[in-house]
Amino acid sequence: MAELERLPPHIQRLFPECPEPRYLEPIDYAPEDRRTQKISGVSAYMELLKQPDSEYVPTESWLVKQQREKRLKSERQKVTQQERKEAWDPKKDDKIVGDPFKTLFVARLAFDVTENDLEEHYIKFGPVKHVRIVRDLKSGKSNGYGFVEFQEEDDFRKAFQMTNGSIIKGRKVVVDVERGRTVSGWLPRRLGGGKGGRHYTKESEHKPLGPPMPPGGAGGRDLFPGHRDRGGPRSRDPRGSRPPEDYRDSFRGRGGGRGGRDFRDRDPRDRDPRDRDRERDPRDRDRERRPQYRDRSPPRRERDRGDFRRGPADRGGDRGGREPTKYY
Repeated sequence: MAELERLPPHIQRLFPECPEPRYLEPIDYAPEDRRTQKISGVSAYMELLKQPDSEYVPTESWLVKQQREKRLKSERQKVTQQERKEAWDPKKDDKIVGDPFKTLFVARLAFDVTENDLEEHYIKFGPVKHVRIVRDLKSGKSNGYGFVEFQEEDDFRKAFQMTNGSIIKGRKVVVDVERGRTVSGWLPRRLGGGKGGRHYTKESEHKPLGPPMPPGGAGGRDLFPGHRDRGGPRSRDPRGSRPPEDYRDSFRGRGGGRGGRDFRDRDPRDRDPRDRDRERDPRDRDRERRPQYRDRSPPRRERDRGDFRRGPADRGGDRGGREPTKYY
């Protein structure tokens, strides 16, 4: 208010004093009767933060949990794999019988192939002594491979050399020797060894470049486009150089004397570019083939008239210059 007194009276009237606020009764407690918690600093609790909480359990995100479970599963699989390797001994297996040097290993069998099917397929190479298809112990289903034992080693060798890739019930199979009892340190694929894998089901990495080449001569290109719409045969000369008969007849209609079909009633898009080139004036084609040299000499008209001796001021008499010189 002291500052307003310094102003002129007509300006002081623009700033009247505000009335006092109206008193309202408090809803719950009067301000003078209200009691709240005292506010204090956190310095007294700093020592508690330095002491570790024994009841604290850290939270684990889904990513950390997934990685931990994956790591534990991998460790369990390694232990189980090592135990199976130590327990595996094909020479002590009661189900493996016969001479290993006369036994043929057959893999990638169809699941519906039986022992009789294998025997019928290999008996043409010699007498078969024993046939076994390995099956699951719980379900009894085929695991996709088996063993064929021959009576003679020569028959085994012939079957090994001639039946790799043969078809048994619509499926190509692979053959090998029995390596479990003949190769020291050999392990099957389920124990981390083996020679196979399912790479044969994957797509080959080496793909041919470019689109596939269609059948037919000249790389699959149509030498006579538009011919198929005219109702004539689609066959052409085996050498690929001679057009069909009706294709040659169509040229006769252009002369107007022998009839035939005129090219002008066809769709221009169906015509071969070489046909359009034939209709052009030969002088136009010669002009395109001629090398484009820069001619520095005056035009022929000026040389014929003799104007090439005149200067810039002698040309164009209607522009205010002198009359052109006449030569007789």
